Formats: sequence, structure tokens, C-alpha cells
Amino acid sequence: MTLTCPAQASACTAGPRPHELLAIVPCALVTPLRRWQLGNVSFAWSGSVYAHPHTNASRRCDIAGSKSLLTLVRFGSDSKYGTRVDGAPQNVTADTLDQAVTYHMPAVYLGYWYAHHGHFIFETLARWWVLTRDVPPQMGRAKVVMHAFGGLNIGRKADYGMPASAMLRSRRWLDVASIFPGLSAPIIVERRPLLFRQLMLPSELSLLEVDVSPSQRSVYAHIADAAVGVTKAINAFPRRARCVYVSRRRQGDGDTGLRLISNERSVERLFEQRGHEVLHLNGLGVLDQAAIFAHATCVAGFEGSGLHNAVFMQKPEESLVVELCAFHTSSNQASLMRAINAEHRVVIIPADRKTKRVDVEQLHRGVLALRLHASKACSACELPSIPWNSVH
Repeated sequence: MTLTCPAQASACTAGPRPHELLAIVPCALVTPLRRWQLGNVSFAWSGSVYAHPHTNASRRCDIAGSKSLLTLVRFGSDSKYGTRVDGAPQNVTADTLDQAVTYHMPAVYLGYWYAHHGHFIFETLARWWVLTRDVPPQMGRAKVVMHAFGGLNIGRKADYGMPASAMLRSRRWLDVASIFPGLSAPIIVERRPLLFRQLMLPSELSLLEVDVSPSQRSVYAHIADAAVGVTKAINAFPRRARCVYVSRRRQGDGDTGLRLISNERSVERLFEQRGHEVLHLNGLGVLDQAAIFAHATCVAGFEGSGLHNAVFMQKPEESLVVELCAFHTSSNQASLMRAINAEHRVVIIPADRKTKRVDVEQLHRGVLALRLHASKACSACELPSIPWNSVH
């Protein structure tokens, strides 16, 4: 196994943040997704990459007895950082190797495909930096390999995750495949293990609830730049709105109890009267959402997937993101904003967990305290002082 540092990598030494590293393995086995039990959760999944780190490429590709490579290769100074494995690693058996489909061409493993938008941004895209870098020559002819996880709802219904056919027909896949040439004709891990004579493993640059590397910004920029050029005009709201409020109100049953706000229309009115365009992102593809946020400079909304779209802002250093937190808080939005160097402010709002109502008056005071009108990012859309009674 060799470890290489791409020519354009910004940080290839071990440190407290995820960093770019590419492991080139001469012989590797990728196993299908499988269910495993974690406490009372029975719909969690595990699909691993196994290898013998010191296998000689000229010898027979025999890795029986090897443990998961993802528990042996560390892409950081601590096991907390970098590539992780879900579930307990198991030794590779001869029977597993006998079932494997062998590929002789080079391949690159890009991790799990998530149908959920927030997890797509944070986890699916984590290894895609390798598609935007000057990497070893064999990378140019390598096939992409992925696990089609889909999401928890799919996991409850299926034994092997999301069907490959459903993944490759999805609008999300068609969107990103149209702007990343390396995604053509991918190999999706389904019911049988796959044995590769050469597999490249890029490190993850974004780790959920841990941190995001500034190098990951290149992936977001690639999507945003391409989206602005290829998406059709959206009639529902201006493509070049600078100040936007991301609403979750129309997500209905698709929203979770942790994030549902029963009086969010009042919150929308508050931001509308401060010059923000209210966005409802239901039904929009990745490229449509990226195109909308590309021109934004002031983004506000409750924490979650919609607000994660702020990573697509084309001028993040001149932008501001206001994260509203009521029933749930997370470090993920802060990690994303640090990575793209955007200003990030948090407003904690008192809320009633039973009625799912937030205190809009306290929110109004919190927004006033931010002095958004003094921010260059919001000065163009911030209206004069709004009396509280006009928000109701």
C-alpha cells in the first residue's frame, strides 16, 4: 500500500482537521452493505473495504484473514479523524473471496451515497475532492466505486440498502454525474463483494459532528460554478436573491420532530420584512439549489439540510450565515462555515417543545441584536427598523 499527497493538497501532514491523503491499495475487497445491531437500532448499516496493507502487487490477490482496511489506515493524527468504519470489523474468509466479482482495472472508492440532502453534502461529498485534483495518472482511467446507502427510510425496508438502479435514476445522481465526468459508469456495491486489483481510497474531508477541511471548499465551488451555468431559470424565486431565509415549513411529514416549527410563517414574515427572500426548497435538485445559493450573501434559517446549502455561496468571505436554533443544536453548520471562511452567527430561540412554537418576539430581539444592517453582507437587503407589531 502506498500513501500519496496530491500536488494541490493544502494540508498533508497529520493534524487536528481532516486532510487530503490518497491510499493506493494493490488488492482490496469491498463488501456489500449489511444490517447490524446497535442497542435498539436494527436498521444501521455497514459496508467495508478490506485489504492486506503489505500485499505485493505481483503476487496472487489473496487477502483471506485480513481485517477492514478502514480500521488500519488512519488519515489523521487520531483515530477520531479521517476514514471510519461503521460496525465491528470482521476478518475476510475464503468463502467471501470465492463469492467476489473481480475487477482488474483501477478503481477509486467514494464512500456512501446518501439520498438525504444534508447527509449528501456532509458525507457523500466527503471524498469527492479527489475528482477535482491533480492525482496519479491511473486516477484518470479509474472506475468510481460506491455503496448505495440511500437513507434510513430505505434502510428500514431493504436488506441491501438503496437499489443501484434507483440511485442511478435519481435526479440527485443525474445532476452531479452531469458535472463530474469521473462519475460515468460507476460500480455500485450491491449483493456480492467486489475484489479490486488496485483500489484508491481518498480520505474524508468532512466528518459529521467533527470538522470539515478548508480543502473541501473546492468540491462545493465546483458544484456551484457548474450549477450557475447549466440550470434553468426557476420561476418560484429570483436566481440572484442576495438575502434569503430558508424555510422548513412545507416539508410536512418529511421533517423531523426535532426541527418542526409550527409557527414558522411568523418567522418568515419577520425576515421578509427585513428584505429576505423566503425559500422553499422542496422538490428542487442539487444543481437548482446550488444555483440559488451561489449568489446569496446573507443566509438565515433553522439548522439543518437547507441551511447547509450555504456552502455553495460563491463569495463566502463576504457573506453571513445566521443559524437559528430552537429544539436542536449541532456543530455541523459551524464546521461547514469555517471551511468556506464565511461569517457565522447563532441565535438561540426559546421554544415550547409541546406545541413546537418558537418565541418570535425573542427571535425579533435576537435578530436586532445581530445588527445585520451593519454587516456588508446584508446591507443591501436590510430594510429600516421594523416595529415588532408589524411582524404579527
